Amino acid sequence: MNSESLPSTLVIHFPHPILSTNVAELRTTLAKQFTDNPNCLGVEVNLEHCPTIDSSGLNLLAAVYRECIKREIPFKVTNPSQDIHRLLTILKLNERFGLPSLPTGT
Repeated sequence: MNSESLPSTLVIHFPHPILSTNVAELRTTLAKQFTDNPNCLGVEVNLEHCPTIDSSGLNLLAAVYRECIKREIPFKVTNPSQDIHRLLTILKLNERFGLPSLPTGT
């Protein structure tokens, strides 16, 4: 996982699956990102290179979302695979994560 801090948005890239086997390490790294960027005005989680996510990974995304709500800053997920987008839509997280609903049948 790496990140870049644009003038106002913390962009977090996940270059691999977000699974129970690596979520503890990712959680620590994310906490550091928030500590290192206390004045960010938004968070974007880019999933372009993340092929899959399990329930632990979903909980991690939800924790980042809750941190953003606590800080009163926008949160969005970008570039999810179609499978991840479908999962977020089924779980009704797509709107909270800044994603449109997928058309029926996709």
